[in-house]
Amino acid sequence: PPPPPSPSPSPSSQAHVDNPQLQALQTYLRPALVPNEQWGDVVRWYFNTRFVKWARMEYLAAKYGDDVRMALSMPKYGDLSSVLPMAAAAATNSSNNAAPKDASISISSSPPPSASTLIKAFNMKHWTKEKNSDAVSDRMREIVSNLGGRVVPIPGSAVLFPDIKPDTDVSSLSLEDILELAGGHVSSCGPFNVVCEEAGLYEFWTREYIDALATYLLDRANAVDGDTVVLDVGAGDGMLAHFLRNSMAVRSSSRGKAGSASRTPTIVATDDGSWRIRPRFDVETLDVREAMSKHRDECQQLIVLCSWMPMGVDWTAHMRTGGADEIILIGECDDGNCGDNWATWGNPEFREEDAEDELQDNNLHVPSYEIDGYKRNDLVDLSRLQFSRFDSSVSSNSKSVSFRK
Repeated sequence: PPPPPSPSPSPSSQAHVDNPQLQALQTYLRPALVPNEQWGDVVRWYFNTRFVKWARMEYLAAKYGDDVRMALSMPKYGDLSSVLPMAAAAATNSSNNAAPKDASISISSSPPPSASTLIKAFNMKHWTKEKNSDAVSDRMREIVSNLGGRVVPIPGSAVLFPDIKPDTDVSSLSLEDILELAGGHVSSCGPFNVVCEEAGLYEFWTREYIDALATYLLDRANAVDGDTVVLDVGAGDGMLAHFLRNSMAVRSSSRGKAGSASRTPTIVATDDGSWRIRPRFDVETLDVREAMSKHRDECQQLIVLCSWMPMGVDWTAHMRTGGADEIILIGECDDGNCGDNWATWGNPEFREEDAEDELQDNNLHVPSYEIDGYKRNDLVDLSRLQFSRFDSSVSSNSKSVSFRK
């Protein structure tokens, strides 16, 4: 049979010619990835997620590193430093009269950058704010089809696998296309993704999102007669709680001046320290159960926040049994990288089926949060304001979701 047609050229082909960093990466990395220029070479390391993550980061940094450095060094984008310590460092390096310790002071006192600053700095004007999982995999599907293969889902996950004959020639593919086939999702990324990777950010806080979430929490606090505690679990560096405290203080003051009584909730950040993230702001060293136990009896209403719960685990059961009145989860939902897609989000496509158990328990089809008396509410207006690590020009993945009694 005639050989399959070569994949259509990706936008990265010309980029390799114009970018010496990409040329160097291609020279040294490609022989290690595909020594025989066959698909079987890729399969050897395809399921090594740590290696794929590393290769993805190296590629994006080589392709967009200059764009990132330029943006972070420009004074008009200076408020990025409130979220990005490396932005403060870049500004320091570009100015001979700024001291590093001054940068740390501005980080503590400054509000997060506006969405418009983020969009302009990292050229995201045409990025969508809608989730589109199919669009994310369009380039992979195109390459696989041109190689004579097919894309199949891996059971029990949202991951797609290229089913290609091992001896298929991949010499015509660019390095970007090889990484795209390996699940690196690099073809629709940009400088913003590099910034998130290098800074270790999963959610990039903006002024609009923080102010909107602060307003939501203030409204919830003023819907009850007693005190409210907002407990941020898995808080990492404590940045979210810090920004919320500052925003709430401003909003509570404005409501008071307008003649409206306003109760401001107490915000507490907690983290068990297992990821060894260095706190930038106040964070209590407590795991989820310990945090719930300590703070439940301090208030009439307990609202639990969790941003980007680790993949494959579910903390919400501890939150519900610990007495949370409301749980707000931030991150990828239903079929992504946060929590357990069934236990946390109630997505039936990821429920482990057991025919014998199904005959004995009708509740197996009911999400755990519903069994515990919670109702899910997708906070659409908040979600539209979000920017996250795995966003791309074709899909916006992070959402805010409330589970309330």
